[in-house]
Amino acid sequence: MSNLIPAGAGIGWSAELNILARDVAAEVLETMFYSTAVAGDYNASSEELIRGASLEFHGAHTGTFFAMLTPRVARSLAAACLGLPEDEITVEAEWQLTCELANVLCGAVLSRWDPNSPVHLTAPKPTTGCPQHLGWRERLETPEGPLCVGFSLLGTPWPE
Repeated sequence: MSNLIPAGAGIGWSAELNILARDVAAEVLETMFYSTAVAGDYNASSEELIRGASLEFHGAHTGTFFAMLTPRVARSLAAACLGLPEDEITVEAEWQLTCELANVLCGAVLSRWDPNSPVHLTAPKPTTGCPQHLGWRERLETPEGPLCVGFSLLGTPWPE
């Protein structure tokens, strides 16, 4: 990733944090799932049902993180992760992948943002709705379809 912000850069809530989160998500997709992702239009609609997972994090920063993706994206990523053909991936495996992806992305973003701060993540919970209270969200386009991620920090003012 060419736009990655160096670990420990000490950034606050800003456009740089948005870039960091987007780039970390793209890096995770590339290294763990052999997929690519580029920034997309968050307001674009998807006609497919959405699978999602959300979790809370506590420590130096407290908030909520989520990841939402279509079943096609979940199936493709699960197949790449498990080394199985897509037709052998079950709906349960798609949900498990979605929860694990949310967990990995949240940990990676928080670790890159503030590498010296301890953090505790709750277990991801499946969801079918996109949380509306999130302060930041980003849509990434993969070859298989969209992946949306986002988070809110409690007690942190949002940029205008």
